[in-house]
Amino acid sequence: MSTEPNEQDGVQSPAEKTPFHHHLKKTWVLALLTLAAVGALSIFFINKAMVTILHSRPEVTVPALEGKGLTQALEIVSKLQLSLTQDGMEFDETLPAGTIVRQQPPSGMQVRTGRAIRVVVSKGGQAVYVPDVNGKRLAEAQSILAVEGLQLGALAEVYSADFDNKVVISQDPSSGTVVTRGALVDVEVSKGAPPAGLPLLPDFMGKSQQDVHEWAQGIKARVRVKEDAKSVGVAGTVVKQNPAPGQPLLEGQTIDVTIVPVVTSNQGYRLNYQIPNDVGPVTVRMMARDNRGESQVYKGEHEGGQTIEIPMSVNSTTRVRIYLNDVLKDEKVIEP
Repeated sequence: MSTEPNEQDGVQSPAEKTPFHHHLKKTWVLALLTLAAVGALSIFFINKAMVTILHSRPEVTVPALEGKGLTQALEIVSKLQLSLTQDGMEFDETLPAGTIVRQQPPSGMQVRTGRAIRVVVSKGGQAVYVPDVNGKRLAEAQSILAVEGLQLGALAEVYSADFDNKVVISQDPSSGTVVTRGALVDVEVSKGAPPAGLPLLPDFMGKSQQDVHEWAQGIKARVRVKEDAKSVGVAGTVVKQNPAPGQPLLEGQTIDVTIVPVVTSNQGYRLNYQIPNDVGPVTVRMMARDNRGESQVYKGEHEGGQTIEIPMSVNSTTRVRIYLNDVLKDEKVIEP
C-alpha cells in the first residue's frame, strides 16, 4: 500500500510549499530592512536636531570654582546656566570640607550653556573657614568659634553708638578666611555708647599730619607723631591712628598718629604725571604696589594738561598704576 501523502490527506508536498515559504521570507526581510532604514533615518535626524540645538546655545566662560564652597559654586554656575556634577571626594589639609578642590573644564574655557562642570570636593583636614561672629554677643561668638575648632584671640573694647554692650563689632581674620584648626580670632567688642560731651575722633587715614594738628588745636589736645619707614604713600599722610575713628578722646589723652616718612630734598622720590591735554575733568587715582602689597597713594579731580607731583617714600621696587576715571592709563616703575 502506498504511504505518500495526497490532496485528500490535506498535506502539501515540499515542492508545493516552497514558493509560499520564499515569498513569506522575502516579505519579512523587506519589512526588517524598511524598519532598519526608518530607524537609521530617525537616529540621523534626531542627532542632527540635537547638534543644532546644542550649537544654538550661547557660549559662556567657565568660572573659577576651586577653593569655593558647594553652595557658593552652585549660585555662580546657575547664573551662567551651567550645572555641577560631583566627580569624587578626597582629603585635603589646606581646604575645609565641602570646598571644591579641582574642576573640569578649567576656569576660563568657553563652553555652551547647559554644560555640567565636574568637581572634586574636599573631605576636609586641618583647614576650616572662619565663621562670621560680627553682631553676636561675646559669649555666643566664643561658642561659634569653638564649634569650628577656633579660639578667641585678642579682645579689644571700644565705644560704639551702633552696637550694644558686649556685642562684637569686628573680627580678624574676617569671616570666610581659611585658617588651620586652633587658630586665634581677634575681636573688637562694643562698650556701648560713648560718654556724652566728649569729642569723637574723625577718620584721619590718608589725611596730612597738618590736618590732625589743626583738629587737635581746636580742642586743645596733644598729638604724637611717628614715621613708619615701611609705609607707602604720599609723604606726611596718616596710615594709622589711635584712638580709632569714632572713639571719644578722653581728658588728658594723646592722639597718636603714624605717617608716611616725610621726604626731604636729599631723600625719597617725587612722582610726576601730566594728564593728557585731550581729556576733560577726570578723577585721577594712583595705586602703588611693592613687596608689602598694594595701596592707594593719591586720588583727586583734575583738568586735562595739569601736572601732578607727589612726594613718595620708596624702600623697594614700586610699580605705580595711574587710572583716569578708573581706566588704567599709565604705569611707572620706581626704584629706591
